[in-house]
Amino acid sequence: MSNEIWLSSFRRNSEIGFKQGIRWRYSEGEWTKARHEIELSDLKFRDEVKRNASAYSVPDECFPKEVAVWDEEAFSEVGDVFYVAGFLAARGAFAKVLAECDLGDTKLLPFALKKADLITPAESGCYFVNLGSRKSTFVPEKSALRKNKYADRFLGEPIWELGFGASDGDITLKADALQGPDIWVEEKVSGAVFFSGEIVSKLSSLDVYADLMLSKCTVEGER
Repeated sequence: MSNEIWLSSFRRNSEIGFKQGIRWRYSEGEWTKARHEIELSDLKFRDEVKRNASAYSVPDECFPKEVAVWDEEAFSEVGDVFYVAGFLAARGAFAKVLAECDLGDTKLLPFALKKADLITPAESGCYFVNLGSRKSTFVPEKSALRKNKYADRFLGEPIWELGFGASDGDITLKADALQGPDIWVEEKVSGAVFFSGEIVSKLSSLDVYADLMLSKCTVEGER
């Protein structure tokens, strides 16, 4: 078992989710329009998207049933981490690594990716990441984060924010963080996903097409 933990600030990466050239359809409803600008009407489960970003697992039916690529040139620039209807999605090497790790209560939900005709299969191995693993090991007094003046809407307690990202050593976690799932969200840290050293090691050995904006955490009692 690795004694390293890494924080990913990919949610702060404005290039992820920007003009992806995709559209989607929920189990009940029509396809969204083929356009880069996403409208509120395209996002049927906005509250569930916010909950899931904090690693509260949401019902499978909240995720689109089908996804199609209407702009192949734009989608060719999409990496292994992207968003569909606001939900986190994975493909390629990133999806492969996740499938091999301990996800805890997080689930990978496969979805069909089709071409512009909405019929022809375009790509296999795409998944929604239904985040569901949470830990409470953050040590705020030993971390360089900004306290949010508003309480977390789901936890009902103060949370700390990344701002525009984090550097190595900015965040300290209790040693308990080394136990359990390899991917999780800390209850009192906003805008971050945490990875075990095992995940980061596997990602480093593969050609992962994504800027995960990784920074190394300090773990109490580890050198």
